[in-house]
Amino acid sequence: MASPSDGATYPDLEGRSILVTGGGSGIGEAIVRAFAHQKAKVGFLDINKEASTKLAGELQKAGRAVRFEFCDVTNVKAL
Repeated sequence: MASPSDGATYPDLEGRSILVTGGGSGIGEAIVRAFAHQKAKVGFLDINKEASTKLAGELQKAGRAVRFEFCDVTNVKAL
């Protein structure tokens, strides 16, 4: 798997707030990692609590500003 530093770097993202849906795995996880690596404040939503909680904890332990919230974006009432 490619590391977050393998992609494009945008220094102006530092301190910016980012919201990612489906950030707990796959492409969404890679996006969360990339933004966090660039020191953005990242919030992400996902339906997979276990993987998302693990990801958020890992990034927070590394000093990144990351927050996970459980949400099923296909459920309009939940939004």
